[in-house]
Amino acid sequence: MSGMEVDTRTAERSVLGGMLLAKRVVWDVVDEVEPGDFADGRHETIFRTIVALAQENRPTDVIAVTEQLATAGELERVGGAALLHELTDEVPTAANAGYYASIVRRHAIKRRLFEVGQRVAQMGQATEGDAYELVEHARREVDAVASAARSEIAPVGDSVEGVVDALRTAPRFTPTPWTSLNGLINGFRPGAMYVIGARPGSGKTIMGLQAAVHLARSGTVAFSSLEMDTADLTRRIFAMRGGVHMTSLTRNALTPTDWERIGALRPEVRKMPLFIDDRSGATMTQIKAHARSVARRGQLSAIVVDYLQLIRATDPKRPRWEVVGEFSRELKIMARELEVPVIALCQLNRESEQGGRRLPTLSDLRESGSIEQDADVVLLLQRGWDEQREEHDDQLNVVIAKNRHGSTGKISLFWEGHFARVSDIPW
Repeated sequence: MSGMEVDTRTAERSVLGGMLLAKRVVWDVVDEVEPGDFADGRHETIFRTIVALAQENRPTDVIAVTEQLATAGELERVGGAALLHELTDEVPTAANAGYYASIVRRHAIKRRLFEVGQRVAQMGQATEGDAYELVEHARREVDAVASAARSEIAPVGDSVEGVVDALRTAPRFTPTPWTSLNGLINGFRPGAMYVIGARPGSGKTIMGLQAAVHLARSGTVAFSSLEMDTADLTRRIFAMRGGVHMTSLTRNALTPTDWERIGALRPEVRKMPLFIDDRSGATMTQIKAHARSVARRGQLSAIVVDYLQLIRATDPKRPRWEVVGEFSRELKIMARELEVPVIALCQLNRESEQGGRRLPTLSDLRESGSIEQDADVVLLLQRGWDEQREEHDDQLNVVIAKNRHGSTGKISLFWEGHFARVSDIPW
């Protein structure tokens, strides 16, 4: 068979024969293949039986496997004791079992890819079901095959050179718009999930949009806005970038100076690679489809979701905390798959407003503790309060409640709500 790869049947029989000859190779094979990798169902049953015996530290020779299969009522179905003897007769040594196992695995990946192709073709012909759901399902199937193809066991030493080379280059952080915040979290890191939590009206959309506009300087940004439409967000961009008062924009009462500023800003906003999906009640599937569509338009630099608890569940009967937890995990997975920061805005519990204006904590994240677990960085916002005047002041407290890659703490930013932005406090 020189120059040609062993066929599936021969490779599977050679693997099983080696396992029957020598118990020591069982774990080498298990590291390479799993039961579902065998195309022949009889071979899969024999494989499972050998592994089960090995796990119990029992012999895995022909006699022991024959007895075990007979006890389970599977012996005749797999071909009887004669087949087991044939497997050992065909293999002169157990030493090559690992090699044949790698062939079994390669054949299994190709077989699964073919099967996925057939299912995708069937889905394309289906007349029922949401098109975006079907696309996302097809993508997950292909990704599952790709993940299996990439799965390799390697010692940590194999990563040393790559890590050392990376240490010679600048870290892949994109600075936030706020210097004081960069001092603690460094910036937005590809593959990480950032949660910005606040009560309504406390600045989470302002910070999310400001971060999105800033990140759009280095690539495309996918912004899923489940609460505000594109026109409202565009007005905020005019206020934020042009210094136009939000009241004037809301009432359409612009001064000549306002029009001049908007005119100067229009070319920048028109070219801004910020793509907003403002469907209220969007599902997680639609959010992921939007992000992938934006990624195809250019180098994706970030995904922003405003806000997490408004994502619509496809099954309304499931407990809300469970659904929100699932959304949180999917956003984290998407960050790693697309290698971009995901900024998820989140609402805090009402309890965060009580207790004498106390600073919010991780326990105030609404509806799911999974958000806290999945997030790499959690920023909790609280408007400053003037005790004498009994009203909010121009300070925004930002609590870095979790920071997987650095320090926690608190900073204060300058609240400029009339310009839909927050800034570093001027000195």
